[in-house]
Amino acid sequence: MDSLEKKNQSFLENNIQELIKDTSQWELELDLIVLEIRFIKLFLGSFPFSAERPNLFERLQTFIQKLEAMEDPLAVLLEKLHSHKKELTTIHKKVDSPIHFYTINHDIIREELNGMMQEYKQLKWEIYEYSDAIIEE
Repeated sequence: MDSLEKKNQSFLENNIQELIKDTSQWELELDLIVLEIRFIKLFLGSFPFSAERPNLFERLQTFIQKLEAMEDPLAVLLEKLHSHKKELTTIHKKVDSPIHFYTINHDIIREELNGMMQEYKQLKWEIYEYSDAIIEE
């Protein structure tokens, strides 16, 4: 193996390691969201009912439904991440692996993750804002 091939191999492995690092971080973030969703649903389900607050029950049920609607896509995305990470950890063993395919796939997953994170953060913001107003009463 000449010097150029060694540099290319090193560059490839460094890129793969960065992709694996990103993917591991994403997995941790999604695992936290799964835990948060479970907690928020329990919190909303145990929230004190107030007859003085119009539409409280309906509003809380809407939040719970929106959280539940996120659970399946979240599970699918987590499975994609696990699969992607597994592929990345085995790619360096393949001499002629199409790294370009994996980087494109990585970018697609990143976009999907960013979209889900934005949707989740917005919903969480709405829930906290609504809950805060009720608690402060």
